[in-house]
Amino acid sequence: AELFGKLLLREQPSNFGDYLKLLIPSYISEPSNYWCMVINQKIYCKIIMDYRESKSGFIKPVKEQRIDGGLHKIFISVYNAYSKEFRNKLSNNKTPFISNNMLIGFIGYKTQEFGLASFYRKRNFSSLSTGYSNSNNINQLSLKNTSDISYNSSLADWWLTGFTDAEGCFRVSILKNKEYKTGWLVRPSFQICLHSKDKAILELIQLNLGIGKIYTAGLTAVSFEVYGIKELEVIIAHFDKYPLISQKRSDYELFKLAMGYMRGSHLTMEGLKKLISIKASMNKGLNYQLKEAFPDVIPIARPLIQDLSISDPQWVAGFTSGEGCFMVRVRKSSTTSISLCELVFQITQHTRDTQLLLNIKNYFNCGRYRERTGGLAGDFIVSKLPDLIKKIIPFYEKYPVIGVKAKDFEDFKKVAWLVQNKEHLKTSASLMEIQKIQSGMNRGRKT
Repeated sequence: AELFGKLLLREQPSNFGDYLKLLIPSYISEPSNYWCMVINQKIYCKIIMDYRESKSGFIKPVKEQRIDGGLHKIFISVYNAYSKEFRNKLSNNKTPFISNNMLIGFIGYKTQEFGLASFYRKRNFSSLSTGYSNSNNINQLSLKNTSDISYNSSLADWWLTGFTDAEGCFRVSILKNKEYKTGWLVRPSFQICLHSKDKAILELIQLNLGIGKIYTAGLTAVSFEVYGIKELEVIIAHFDKYPLISQKRSDYELFKLAMGYMRGSHLTMEGLKKLISIKASMNKGLNYQLKEAFPDVIPIARPLIQDLSISDPQWVAGFTSGEGCFMVRVRKSSTTSISLCELVFQITQHTRDTQLLLNIKNYFNCGRYRERTGGLAGDFIVSKLPDLIKKIIPFYEKYPVIGVKAKDFEDFKKVAWLVQNKEHLKTSASLMEIQKIQSGMNRGRKT
């Protein structure tokens, strides 16, 4: 990770394995190929989304990765990666060995080192437009452009906690490193990883906390990350004052416990083993390397979070900005010739947070809870139009979601108005307008 900086190859979380696996031969013989040339090799890139995937879409709105523990996978094929001109830049064509560093450098992650920046340019992700005037609280912002984010805007503290309950990750990375007495490097961190379309959210979080850095994580993701004891103390101070209420708080409490060993104990074998026992109960536990190296470690008891009460509406707005989904579905009636238009607001969670969804249901005093087939996840669903018109829409007008999802909310409101006035039943033009809006929402949204 130190070799490539913090651009892509950072420390691996316990449940993920290597960030980038390069299927390359260490030696290529002259008869079969040119020196240092790779032909049609495949790079298998695991981008950390921390079990995250798009929540959009009516059929599969849930974060499949959060439930199934899957990975966001990107396959990049490299053809004729090393030209003669490039080989001449590498030790004057004298070495038959291809290092990972060379290959990564060639495809763009360290192009400047070789003077080949023009070969590959990283995508520049622009932030959302800055349409808000100065404000001390997010609910004072203009509701006409709730997808826009202004750097003069202040995030409500409870909004940040709710969004972290949805998207945040507390990690303790333990990596093999011969430079340390124990042979292992311990590095705690806090991370929020999103699709690049929502980079502006991370920039706003960074601005309000005054710490952390934002990195490009592959082709479609960006990550806000906080390292270092002093900066992580800022994170702890925030979540001690505005506590998480999902089961993610268990990981936070273990993270805090681990931070207590980072004043020197982590440099001893005894302290390291205690940290490994803590890590074993966090997120998805230990990776294969740690299990093999420390087979006798007993995981520490995982705290059970019972206080799931919602104390502030901004928490709901933040949580919905991460986990909520506003959906529109148009379908033909099975009994008549007319088309039916359905609107659904939905929040999905792993079944370990069933009680949290029930609390959200009680908070809105509407909707229903549905457990999914297989029992791994459940949904809080509001689909009755009167509840959507009188409760859900007014709430999020007052306490808006932030980011690209705010555009889905605005489209959702447009369709709700059309359906409330039965416009879709009056003219085909209105129905076509609804269908057009639907096609551009969630996964269909290009910008």
